[in-house]
Amino acid sequence: MKKFISTLLLLSIVGITRPSTALAFDGNETETEKPWGVRADVVSHYLWRGDQLGGLSFQPNMWYNIGNFTVDLWANVGAKDWHFEGTNKEFDLTLTYRLKQFDFQLIHYYFFNGNYFDLGIENEGANQLEATIKYTLPKLPLQFVVSTTIAGADGILDEEKSTDENEVLKRAYSTYIEANYTWEWEKPGMRLQAILAATPWKGMYSGGYKGGICNISARLDKIWTIRHSSINLQATPMYSPTLKKFSWCVGLGIEF
Repeated sequence: MKKFISTLLLLSIVGITRPSTALAFDGNETETEKPWGVRADVVSHYLWRGDQLGGLSFQPNMWYNIGNFTVDLWANVGAKDWHFEGTNKEFDLTLTYRLKQFDFQLIHYYFFNGNYFDLGIENEGANQLEATIKYTLPKLPLQFVVSTTIAGADGILDEEKSTDENEVLKRAYSTYIEANYTWEWEKPGMRLQAILAATPWKGMYSGGYKGGICNISARLDKIWTIRHSSINLQATPMYSPTLKKFSWCVGLGIEF
């Protein structure tokens, strides 16, 4: 079942050659008439899909649209003693194709360790490759997201092949399934997004469980628009039942 879902996601992306639109934050897109955009955020904590991956962080982002195809570059640089010294570094490359209400994405996560192109299950840099499909209802701000890690460092213990002397990993195909709903109030410049997500089997989102609810969160944004630019304040509480972890984040973002 895991391999079937992963293959279906990969074929959906490989079969299409021209992808989409820029990511404002996970699970929500920001559309714009201009073909490119640049954004920078400073956040108190680096949150991602129910987990807290770091503390104070600088997160630059840029994208370019060609028709329905989008190339998106996103990075994270963590701070130490209030100085951004290059800790917790990450660089993500996302290729997106938008087809009506669907987004098809291929995402490469790189953590500045080891070979950029090494996507083995035990690669030194913990690099990962993910396939994602998103569907947004045509007349309702409700979106569904399915993401599966199809290559890279995403292994779990293979109990059948492992011995006391030799542990063997098998691919987990870690999968994240999300539903999010967004409310927007144009006059006060406010946006609220609620997220509920689960993982169907054991993997990076499941903690000590075989599966379950992995992300219950909300994000509130206050946005000020200045000509073609915007400034926003954000606040996010987040809880993961599978990881048994509560996290939070406040941040400031500027977009051009």
